[in-house]
Amino acid sequence: MGFLSLLRPISTDMKKPFVALFPALFSSSPPIRPLDHAHLNLNQECLNLLATCTSMTQLKQIHSRMIRTGQDQRSFTLSKLIEFCAFSNEIDYACFAFNLIDNPNIYLWNVMIRLHEQIAIRDEPIWLYKQMKLENTRPDDFTFSLILKSCARLADAGQGEIIHGDVLKSGFQSETFVKTGLIHFYVVCDCLEDALRLFAEIHNRDLVLWSTMIRGYAKARRPDDALNLFRKMQIANVRPDKVTLVSILSSCAQLGALDFGRWVHAYIEKHNFLPNIYIETALIDMYLKSGCLGSGHEVFNKMAQKDLSSWNAMIIGLALQGHAKDAIEVFHDMQRNNIKPDEISFVGVLSACSHAGLINEAGDYFYSMTNHYGIKPEVGHYGCMVDLLARGGLLKEAQEFIKAMPIEPDAGIWGSLLSASRIHGDRELAETAMKRLIDLEPENSGNYVLLSNMYASSGRWSEVAEMRKVMKDRGIQKRRGCSWIEVNGFIHEFVVEDESHPFSKNIYWMLNDITKELWSHGCVLDEG
Repeated sequence: MGFLSLLRPISTDMKKPFVALFPALFSSSPPIRPLDHAHLNLNQECLNLLATCTSMTQLKQIHSRMIRTGQDQRSFTLSKLIEFCAFSNEIDYACFAFNLIDNPNIYLWNVMIRLHEQIAIRDEPIWLYKQMKLENTRPDDFTFSLILKSCARLADAGQGEIIHGDVLKSGFQSETFVKTGLIHFYVVCDCLEDALRLFAEIHNRDLVLWSTMIRGYAKARRPDDALNLFRKMQIANVRPDKVTLVSILSSCAQLGALDFGRWVHAYIEKHNFLPNIYIETALIDMYLKSGCLGSGHEVFNKMAQKDLSSWNAMIIGLALQGHAKDAIEVFHDMQRNNIKPDEISFVGVLSACSHAGLINEAGDYFYSMTNHYGIKPEVGHYGCMVDLLARGGLLKEAQEFIKAMPIEPDAGIWGSLLSASRIHGDRELAETAMKRLIDLEPENSGNYVLLSNMYASSGRWSEVAEMRKVMKDRGIQKRRGCSWIEVNGFIHEFVVEDESHPFSKNIYWMLNDITKELWSHGCVLDEG
């Protein structure tokens, strides 16, 4: 348990063994400063000594003085002593001093919990919280805010929900700090609906609350919700900070919302947020993923300082847009600038090779990643290699590569194999890949529909009926297709057979005209 072995419970009678362990602490040697007046306030003297203390040796002498003069049970004085231990990274002694306290109050428990949370020692703050409850010390709002921070750090949804229950029982659910901690915890654990429910209950929302919710939506890949919340934040006259802006730019990148991203860029320049390496990297990511390569290059070239994330944003963005040679050149420029690539860098360069069909070059990069840089390939790297082989029509080689993988292939890998096998007309392999996808994603209706369409296209109607029966038995319903488009800075979302948009009739007329034009040029609808 680490430091926990040094913690409670220790009674007054149990102090005696510590005399043998720390004789200097309990010795009768004179204090480091003599008392000039008999009536001098002993507690104030100890506080003064702690304020000027510069070493652990002095601190132990002061602690000895406190014990001999009966000042060793004063909460505020002891909290200063423990805080000095924390500042000096003497956690063992902080635990020792805490154990000598007969009945620590909530203030001292909070000091110890905060100390262990600051140094992020696994789940020990939560263990302390449980010990505090066992000693019948009632937590306060500060306790809950600290413990919720620990639950968020550990992404421990179960423990956090228990703490939420304790909050309700203790009557602190309306405290702003506690509610903020709960929102942050639920966002980290991807429980956004719970976070939003709590968020709606707070009327005077500060920047931290707005930013936490927006960042949660961006992280959960719900960019339209992030942008809508950002607009509400502006209406509430809350000015964003760099964290908020990075989240908004990330959401724009996910949506390809170039107009909105440009507006954010103008806002950033107007309010002097630059230079800032995090914002600049987010701008590069947004511009490249939105297909605006020129603006992305411009931001990148103007950066006074570039870190690994900045280079990676360029490499991955160029690879996604099909500019494989440019992505590979940036990868080499990064190395020439003595920036060591990481696993993300290699995902980018392998993806670039996949788009350009550079099979031999990809093999060289894959080899150098493991043998020159000591980076263990992850599923994303294997996925790039499978995609590369499959795109090039080397389906058997792709299958062999999958079999030789030391890790289990994910849905992305089988999806790459499925797509390539359909393009190259290998129905048997496509069916195999599709079945593996259904095993990996049993709730994804699209997989069942795609396999059903594959059976239908080859006249295997009994299998089509069986697939529909499986979907019905498992309660899986076909998801309605969804797409969105940005017009004048606003995101418009559409689903299949949607007529809720005010211009839906005009939209369907235009779609019919486009469909007829495609048919006239010999294009055939792909039901897959």
